[in-house]
Amino acid sequence: MSARRLPFNNCRCHQITNTLLAWTTSAAPGVNKDVLAVRVDAGGNVLEDTPITVETVDDRFHIQVTATFDGTDFWLAWEQTTATEGYPELEFQSDVSGARVRTDGTVKDTGVRVFSAPERDPVLISNGNGRVTVFYPAFVTEPDVMNLRIQGRAISGPGAASTEVGAPPPAAAR
Repeated sequence: MSARRLPFNNCRCHQITNTLLAWTTSAAPGVNKDVLAVRVDAGGNVLEDTPITVETVDDRFHIQVTATFDGTDFWLAWEQTTATEGYPELEFQSDVSGARVRTDGTVKDTGVRVFSAPERDPVLISNGNGRVTVFYPAFVTEPDVMNLRIQGRAISGPGAASTEVGAPPPAAAR
């Protein structure tokens, strides 16, 4: 890894025979452009000659990468920030995007937005039997309450329909 592509925000995820290490890279300090990963076997050997490119988009910044294993695939999620022209200055919007990486290193579903609404700071967990949940902080503004609340959504795949954990059911399901 050259000095021009420094690793930031690294994470790791274990499977029975492999570990997936993922990180964001930067061409300049504070500008995290790519999400990269490598697989490491139980003996500590890196299985890729060059890192796996999970996501690379020139006009977006990637931070806070997180990973889990669902029993079949490695799952990655990250905060993706986009700057847009605003008055009088730039405005930033953060979304959670994700991808799956097969145990053979093949990338699936890359760059899929996990939620339809802007979210940030994702944390992935799995029961190892196909169920993956993503947690994230949400600013809540209710009468007499203004705070951060931890929200969670069970997802079966990036971009798939999700159910909010610990929240009231949607009106149609009541």
